Amino acid sequence: MNREQAPQNFDVCVVGAGFAGFGAALHSARRGMKTILIEKGSEWGGTAYEGMHQSLCGFYLSGEKSSPRVLNAGICGEIEETLLSRGQAEIVNTGKVFVLEYQPESMRSLFGEMTGRQENLTVLFDARVNAVDTTDRVIGGIRLNHRGEDLLIKTGAVIDCSGSGDIIRLSGASYELAPEEKRQLAAYAFVIEGVRSEGGMVNLRTAWHLAKAAEGKMIAPHVRFSVWIAGHSGNQGVLKMSVLPCDSGYDLEEIRKQAYRLHRVLKENMPEFKDSSIAETAPRVAEREGLRMKGLYTLTEDDVLSARKYEDAAVRNAWPIEFWDSREGPRYQYLEDGEYYEIPFRCLRSKDVKNLFAAGKVISVSSKALASTRVTGTCLALGEKSAEAACTYIDSSRQAENLTGGSAAAAQA
Repeated sequence: MNREQAPQNFDVCVVGAGFAGFGAALHSARRGMKTILIEKGSEWGGTAYEGMHQSLCGFYLSGEKSSPRVLNAGICGEIEETLLSRGQAEIVNTGKVFVLEYQPESMRSLFGEMTGRQENLTVLFDARVNAVDTTDRVIGGIRLNHRGEDLLIKTGAVIDCSGSGDIIRLSGASYELAPEEKRQLAAYAFVIEGVRSEGGMVNLRTAWHLAKAAEGKMIAPHVRFSVWIAGHSGNQGVLKMSVLPCDSGYDLEEIRKQAYRLHRVLKENMPEFKDSSIAETAPRVAEREGLRMKGLYTLTEDDVLSARKYEDAAVRNAWPIEFWDSREGPRYQYLEDGEYYEIPFRCLRSKDVKNLFAAGKVISVSSKALASTRVTGTCLALGEKSAEAACTYIDSSRQAENLTGGSAAAAQA
């Protein structure tokens, strides 16, 4: 049995190393806060890595008459400028929206490069949070296991960027979770190589054949909503297979078997896939929706579609509501051309736990609003702004403590 070491003290603890966690940890460290980032996986990327994403969505103003300008300055602007200048990304118009297509390995390398320059930042990969110590509505410590070693992290503020809401759940903070049958479809991604795409329109032809396969009961009904995304090399790409949400955990072995069965259907029915093979499978299922923290304000579907603005605005977004219904497939609701809405800081702070903040998929939004806010570019900006809120909280706590001579928690009561 491992003995827990003496507590390690940090100003800010960030949980999750996806786009939101990267933005949060980087901004916190740059603000001069002693910061630790805890990630259960072994590398940067989170859901974007698990889902084999190659595009940053939510980066730009949308609309057929709009130009691709970054909606959120700061780290988003840095990422765009760096990747474009290195020839590792390009801005692509896909109709009503613009995306930044990037090389996944280049993005992960850039994350490591930017965070590696921060003296105030400690990053722990392969670390799993086991418990959260919450007293009088304040998190005082995070208990975790890092590669077989038990650790206790004492912290002034915590930012949950885990995607699954690990800290929200363990801290006792309130949250919402839609029932499985009403939740958005999850996805399991795998790379297929050796695809012939000379004729083009492979994505549309794939969608048609998947629909026919579902009608013929060769695949489950929800699997017909799987999507083919061509890669940069031309003869390979990613197939994102739709998966039903499951609270009891995903049987990864069975899901991989489904992926190979789906690939066989394509090989047998589409000339483009006749000589293809699966080159790589994702390490996990990527969920589009999970628990959502109850914050000081909950963003709604109407707030998104009416392009609502706020005095305490944190992040701008123009991505449509992209809801992946398990029975009807993806449904899109767009904002008016050239419009955007704002996400207030109140959505990033727990209404129950004073020093708990959130970014990414677990912020305080309705299920339908989440279908817009969850995209990678927006999560990156949310991470940066959640750290801004956490740092402001700590600074205020310290000032109040100096004035009252009491504890920071008491000063914030």
